[in-house]
Amino acid sequence: MSGVQRRLVLSRVEADAETQRTTSDRWSWVIGLLIVMGIAAFLRFYRLHELPPGMWFDEAWSAVAARETAAQGVFPPYFAASFGGMHPAIVYLTRFANLFTGGHPLTIRYALAVVGTLTVGLAFFCYRAIFGLKREALRLTIEADRQSSILALLAAFILAITFPFLLFTRIGFESSLVAPASLLVFWCLAVALRKGKAGWYGLTGAVLGLSLYSFDTARFLPFAVSLAYWGVVLLHQREAGWRRHLLNFAWLTLAALVVFAPLGRYFFLNWEQFTERAGITTYHTLGPGAKSVPLALLRNVWRTVGGLSLPRFGDVIARHNLPGRPLFDLFLSILFWLGVGVLGWRWKRPFSIILISWAGVMLLPVILTDGAPTYTRIFGAIPALAAMAALPYSVCRKPCFENRSRLTADSLRLTVLALLLLSLATTAYDYFERWADEPALYDQFQVGEWQAAMLAKERLATDTVYLVPAQVAPEVPTFDLVLGGSNIREFGANCLAGQAEGKRPLTYILKPSSAPDTLAALQAVYPQGAMAESIISPLTGEELFSVFHVPIHNQRPADNEQRATANAQFGENIQLLGRPEMVVTETAVTLPFTWQARGHLSADHTYFVHLYQAGAEDEPPLAQLDQQPCLVTSRWHEGEIVRETAVLPIPAHLPPGEYTLGLGWYTWPTFERLPLTNSTDSWSGNRLPLGQITIGDTEATP
Repeated sequence: MSGVQRRLVLSRVEADAETQRTTSDRWSWVIGLLIVMGIAAFLRFYRLHELPPGMWFDEAWSAVAARETAAQGVFPPYFAASFGGMHPAIVYLTRFANLFTGGHPLTIRYALAVVGTLTVGLAFFCYRAIFGLKREALRLTIEADRQSSILALLAAFILAITFPFLLFTRIGFESSLVAPASLLVFWCLAVALRKGKAGWYGLTGAVLGLSLYSFDTARFLPFAVSLAYWGVVLLHQREAGWRRHLLNFAWLTLAALVVFAPLGRYFFLNWEQFTERAGITTYHTLGPGAKSVPLALLRNVWRTVGGLSLPRFGDVIARHNLPGRPLFDLFLSILFWLGVGVLGWRWKRPFSIILISWAGVMLLPVILTDGAPTYTRIFGAIPALAAMAALPYSVCRKPCFENRSRLTADSLRLTVLALLLLSLATTAYDYFERWADEPALYDQFQVGEWQAAMLAKERLATDTVYLVPAQVAPEVPTFDLVLGGSNIREFGANCLAGQAEGKRPLTYILKPSSAPDTLAALQAVYPQGAMAESIISPLTGEELFSVFHVPIHNQRPADNEQRATANAQFGENIQLLGRPEMVVTETAVTLPFTWQARGHLSADHTYFVHLYQAGAEDEPPLAQLDQQPCLVTSRWHEGEIVRETAVLPIPAHLPPGEYTLGLGWYTWPTFERLPLTNSTDSWSGNRLPLGQITIGDTEATP
């Protein structure tokens, strides 16, 4: 065999060996990534049905918005609210997830947990593209691919176990969506820088524009991307010509503007929605509340940098963090600051330019926000910070692993692995044990309201359930989320509704602080009913909600016998049970009414009470009260009894004397009166006489 043939054979053998090695490496990264994503998934789905407890206001509000807009078939570019509103990404993500869950109240959390898990996988590919950029023509070589894959896998693992990222990817809040958005943007940018194709720059711009639909801190991403792009261009690609770079950047910018246009138009027409939340969150840093803006910024920089590693420097709000816990634990903090040193040492490298631009710009929302560090605003920077913590491997790979004996190298690898697993265990312990026992979570996640709402939903399967006072409304999104569209019955604090010999047990869920007299009224009407349970705040001992239960055989009201003999009926389905026992004072007449629905009513009718001079009932009334009942008639169920108290003010100018009261019903806006039937006495105009009263001291009248 000649020398040439021998060299060809050797080259083929080497090529085959390299191919096998590359294939083996790829399978190793696939298996490694699946393990890391499996760990991420476990951390995010374990006990998700009970932790966090309750439901944060913003979570419930977004979930309700998803349900309502899906029902209406509309796609708003933004969801305005008094607290600043929500970006559409979280709402549409929840709408999509509802297709698979049937609208379960916790859908929004499971959706964010899925996104959080997939973000770890996305991070691997983003990091590999960034770490694989070499100074030599910015190309991704085979060796660079091996090194970058190890670094990317390590960085993805660090991201997966970073405490705030774990916490917020188990909560249905929009802020964590900036993390996958920023990863996708910088992944596209790294590929565009390597390939130099206009299409990739257009894709980067499109993703950048799309990221602005995630959360308000994403508004800083265009600055981070611009800084990274021009930094790499100026230091590594000047020879390609300025015209080409300007065209690439123009493609990126144009694509971003086109995608952002619908949201941009909305903000242009509703400028306060763009600025309101920023103005609130920076009031004491950049706004009128700052005594000294430079000092406020310096303090926030110190607190933000300290919050990366120093105990008691982290976010102190229990809903955001284990109060005071830094972003990284001790071992990850050491890795992070070593990584910062690597960036300083290799600051001209493309990956350094990208990570410095990324982290530096995306930490600004934290620094500019009052009470820094606030972890709701750190998610644009967290992926870059996790990547920095992986960088020490790139420096110590050869001296620590490749240039040492196999035994020493394996010992070092096992040590590093053990420390990483210790960080994993620390994060899991801090979340599932320490944070889970944090007392402040009860109020911050509105656990009492969540428990009451879920109890009501459970009882609806067997009972007729009343919620007092009415709370299924946008202002109380937890109840709206769980009970909106259900058969829950509601009435106000000045009202009492129930069944007379109904077909199901009755359950009343009462909020004593808002309806303090309702329980006593229920006990008077249903003396055989009983308290079932109470929801007590563990922080204050206050009874937040009480539950009153009336079995089927005890539903006959105590006053039913005496009322059954004097009923009058208006229209086909409104019946007045008995006559009100009127109480007259100097300023008003109080009339306790008891109504019963004889059937379904499709309209919301209004009743009136008129005051007349005795004997002049055909004259215009001297005083009148017009109002809908405390539970509007369109919500009455057949057989339901509604009790309320009406108060008719007495005009001050009325002279003492004898007066009469009349009652009737009409439909607004036609004012057509409901016919009065089943009554032994009546006046013209379908009015029911309620009796005669005396106003003032008639004996003192001359």
